[in-house]
Amino acid sequence: MITQFRKFSAPNELWIFPNLPASELDVEREGSVAWHIKNMPPSGARWVTNQAEADVKLAVAERSRGFDSYVRNLMDEYHLGLQTPVLRLFVERGFTEASAKVAAELAERKVAALQRFIKRVVERQVFRQVVEQAGINPDEANVRLHWGRPVKPRMAVGDMLKAYELGVITRGELRRMLVKGGWELQQEE
Repeated sequence: MITQFRKFSAPNELWIFPNLPASELDVEREGSVAWHIKNMPPSGARWVTNQAEADVKLAVAERSRGFDSYVRNLMDEYHLGLQTPVLRLFVERGFTEASAKVAAELAERKVAALQRFIKRVVERQVFRQVVEQAGINPDEANVRLHWGRPVKPRMAVGDMLKAYELGVITRGELRRMLVKGGWELQQEE
């Protein structure tokens, strides 16, 4: 495919100079017309001639039309490699809303599978060895890796007051907890 891309991605040029002597068609002879055409840079080069019927024709191969689908396929492979549907939501040939939801669910399953794999490896090969080196039985320690944000327990005001009455927390701690819960309390004097 690379060879075809190099050969057919840009059109070939046919240079026509009627009545040009054969010596000017020798590519190896420095200074000849053919030598200059061969050594001309691919862009920005211009050719000037005083020959009335001189012409340059582009010969476009039929196969070069298929490169659009080749490039589209490369972009699809790139998006698949990233393993996220988010980019496809912003491109011209993006997803519909329904297909975006399905793609997001699929991506979430891939992430969950990767998390399970990492959890297994880390728990068995990292945590276990670290706990053993610390002189603790890893089965009793039962160290686990948990994904996501830690869940904060919701505390009812009644539970906080009960903890204060039992002497588990101090009055200052109770006040801080109530302020975090949205209560507007003035500073104690």
